[in-house]
Amino acid sequence: MQKVIIDKDRQINQISIGLTACVLALKLEGKSCTNIAAQMGCKELDVKRILKEWDSQLSGLEAFKIKRADIFDLMIMRFLDKIDEFKLEASDLRDLIAGVQKLDNQAKLSRGESTSIVSYKDLEVKKQEIIKAIEEAEKSNVVKFKR
Repeated sequence: MQKVIIDKDRQINQISIGLTACVLALKLEGKSCTNIAAQMGCKELDVKRILKEWDSQLSGLEAFKIKRADIFDLMIMRFLDKIDEFKLEASDLRDLIAGVQKLDNQAKLSRGESTSIVSYKDLEVKKQEIIKAIEEAEKSNVVKFKR
């Protein structure tokens, strides 16, 4: 572990970003401080110091995961509220639409929804084409399908 001297009387342990990220990832996997320290080859005290520093963010992360879709919807709403006529004239409309679409896609993915437009009519046509191709293949004795 590297030490950075602030002044003669004070030293601060500088823990690398990589170590911090690994410690946080292992904690999110449910590992204990002792196990994390052993796996990372550092002191348990350093692991506890990292976790103490990031504790509020970790609990905030869990809340974010639960409300993620709602947060993205809120961001879209705030984004659209901030757009006025001046900003519309000064902006590329495609960029604004792309920004809203990206946020909307993130919200949909968080809910487990599709991010593409699906036409059920097109799906039905495709289904009929597949059934017809199967029937033709069976008639020509190329393939036999179990039904």
